[in-house]
Amino acid sequence: MAKKKEANYGILAVGQVYKGYAELCRKLGVPVRQSSSGSQIAQFNEWARYFEFEEYKIEGRKRNGIIITKVYDTPLLSSMKNTKYADIIRSIILTMLYESDDGCIRWTTNQRLLGTGLINENYNRVQYLKDEEKRSFLKENHISLRTFSDFFDRNKNVFRGYFNTAYKFLEQDKIINPILILYVVKFKDSAEHHFLEKDDALNGNLDDIRSSLLKNKYKVRNEWMLSELRKVEFFSDLNNALKEINYPISSDIEFVYQYNLIEAINKNEIPYKTELINIDEATKELNMKHVDEIIKQAKADSEDKNNFIAKEKYDEIIRIMKEDEDTYKSMNEEKFWKKYFEKVPDTEVFDLKHVLFDEDKLEEFLKRMRQIGIKSTKTIEEELMPNANKARPEYFEEIQKLVDKVIRLDE
Repeated sequence: MAKKKEANYGILAVGQVYKGYAELCRKLGVPVRQSSSGSQIAQFNEWARYFEFEEYKIEGRKRNGIIITKVYDTPLLSSMKNTKYADIIRSIILTMLYESDDGCIRWTTNQRLLGTGLINENYNRVQYLKDEEKRSFLKENHISLRTFSDFFDRNKNVFRGYFNTAYKFLEQDKIINPILILYVVKFKDSAEHHFLEKDDALNGNLDDIRSSLLKNKYKVRNEWMLSELRKVEFFSDLNNALKEINYPISSDIEFVYQYNLIEAINKNEIPYKTELINIDEATKELNMKHVDEIIKQAKADSEDKNNFIAKEKYDEIIRIMKEDEDTYKSMNEEKFWKKYFEKVPDTEVFDLKHVLFDEDKLEEFLKRMRQIGIKSTKTIEEELMPNANKARPEYFEEIQKLVDKVIRLDE
């Protein structure tokens, strides 16, 4: 795909006169767009970042002339239409960059979510409760495991979208360098967490060794998926691998995690491109908007007719499972498993993460599944359950409880 040609805005000066839109396009070296088309409107929006112009009537001509009335020394920010959440995040980032000593922000995932007001202090504590603690939390608050899991999964994707959009526009406007993912290291003999800078070779070594170990030996994507004992073993392997390549570390690494380095190209230009904001007020505004969006979506889901249809089907499957186990097995084999194993012929691993059965029935169910040659717990009802769960009368109330506990900021 051909690279988009940059307009030559450097030729512009206040008071310059052009015979019309087409001549201005030719001078700037950009395409002439159809009048009032979407592409022309987008072109005018882009021009507005660099200069302002007015039309004037040329005697004896149908088309108007153009006069340049203002030229910006530093381009204004790109318009972020329909991205109200990312727009606030962008404003927070710009203000933080300008107020920083070195024009950089060093953000772990938790820091960036807290720093923009998207969550409160309880979010990660609740999200990563151990199994026994999670069961107690869900029972005490009358929240289903499915709602709990879906809530955090959805937020994870939404948050990623907000930040990716904000980063994209900041890079596009040449305000920041491309985002770098670097490491934070906690050494065994130190209480401090060391944020590695971009020129530290340990970043690359950690990235390669860590990824290889997790994928090839431990068969997981991240350290947090390992048990506590396995984590100890993993970091021992990591230390040994670093020693083998003679990396000069002063002490053994206890654990590592990642952070984003956001680096301004020239922080002193920022006030010319945008108005700086009050970060406390912006985080509260973003928090309120995000809370409203979650509640609005949950309300819509709880009333969606398709979710009610899914729940009816799910309830019928559970009824069949309880009343006629042979029919249930046949339905699994005929309507799902044949099709499923044609797609994934080598599936041998049980995925218990989203099991929908009572714990006291689980082992017996798995034995029956094995007996008829089924090697996965991904069943018809799990396909339906994400939607069926939203049609439960308790669903909306459960979402409200989670929002109040882990999202909403204190008044």
